Amino acid sequence: MNLNIKETLQRTLIVQIEILNTTKKGVYENKINEFKELVLSSGTKIIKTIEGKQDKPVSSTFVKKGKTLEIRNIVEELKIDLVIFNHNLTPSQERNLESIFKARVLDRTGLILDIFALRARSYVGKLQVELAQLTHLSTRLVRGWSHLERQRGGIGLRGGPGEKQLEVDRRLINQRIKTINKRLGKVHKQKNLNRYSRKKNKNIIVALVGYTNSGKTTLFNILTGNDQFVADQPFATLDSVTRRNKSFDLNSVLFSDTVGFISELPTQLIESFKATLDELKSADLLLHVVDISDPDFLFKFEEVNILLEELNLSHIPQLRVNNKIDKIDFKSRSSDFHPEDKEIWISAKENIGLETLNKYMDHYVNKRVFVGWISLQSAVGKIRAYLYSIGCVLEEKSCTSSGLVQLHIRIEKNKLKKLLLKKSVALKDYENLIIEEAV
Repeated sequence: MNLNIKETLQRTLIVQIEILNTTKKGVYENKINEFKELVLSSGTKIIKTIEGKQDKPVSSTFVKKGKTLEIRNIVEELKIDLVIFNHNLTPSQERNLESIFKARVLDRTGLILDIFALRARSYVGKLQVELAQLTHLSTRLVRGWSHLERQRGGIGLRGGPGEKQLEVDRRLINQRIKTINKRLGKVHKQKNLNRYSRKKNKNIIVALVGYTNSGKTTLFNILTGNDQFVADQPFATLDSVTRRNKSFDLNSVLFSDTVGFISELPTQLIESFKATLDELKSADLLLHVVDISDPDFLFKFEEVNILLEELNLSHIPQLRVNNKIDKIDFKSRSSDFHPEDKEIWISAKENIGLETLNKYMDHYVNKRVFVGWISLQSAVGKIRAYLYSIGCVLEEKSCTSSGLVQLHIRIEKNKLKKLLLKKSVALKDYENLIIEEAV
């Protein structure tokens, strides 16, 4: 249900209303600037911007009567094709405003969905966008069929159920939603198998997250040697991609590039992009990429963390990566690596600070993974079998004199400790990791 704004709707009026006592100080300016970027990225031409203030939204038209008439006069005078509100409108508000303006009305959610539709390239991405659009559209069908709201009749239909065209369309949309959910369910199962395989192979998954247009894909391409599409525009990356690190020293690390976040992300997108969000849930570490050259970077940094908390992802370890330092008056900082640091400073485009990032990754991997020899008593057969089942045994030696089995393994330290506790075994001398029966 792509609105295809880029081809059919050109002359655009945008509306931003500040609701008093609800907007944080300094946030309003960020919202209007971000809104303009979103509108321009959809391919439209902004003819005029209307701003205003009011205590609360009006239930019927969102904006007050005076502002509504002002917008109507501007639409008529400038021959506006499309009016876009930087707010989420109810279906009745959209219908009422379209009736007054005699022009197409779109809200923030509809705009974001249309941009996603323009960006989607993969099969899964297109399905996810279509699901979000259909869910959004299903509550807005009355507007499209107001001229057909009468009982159907005629030869072959006389005496039948007499459904309105509106009801027929609603049923067709519901059927399509069910079909898409089934297809995405199959994709979801396949991705779960892929994630299980990665974990079984002892790979550490690092997901790049951040506000849209913060430079995640540029950094992803450098870390993996990949060639994903990069553009200075919102939502240039829509499909989640996972690739192996190109550095030989960190060949066990997989990086996952994810869709950028945005403030007031529509709930339809969160539900529809379940497969993409599952990539984040399986991550061992989040690289939170921040565009440090953006005047509103602190607001956007907090917005991403709020969304991560809403998605139950705030428990995953996070490193803040301040990107685009080449665009600011950056005072020289020490390039020495300190493991306790929670943020680093880089320029992915200019290849600055990436050595420090690699050192952090190397430290993180070594801190989480044990690679070396362990000794098992031959009686602890279940432990040996389990280590083989999860694919972490690299080599095995038997020592007949001591009755021990020596295994060269690669395994997460926390996982090994939990395993030993569950299996009622004890650790002695962690450096040698001799495993015996618990007394």
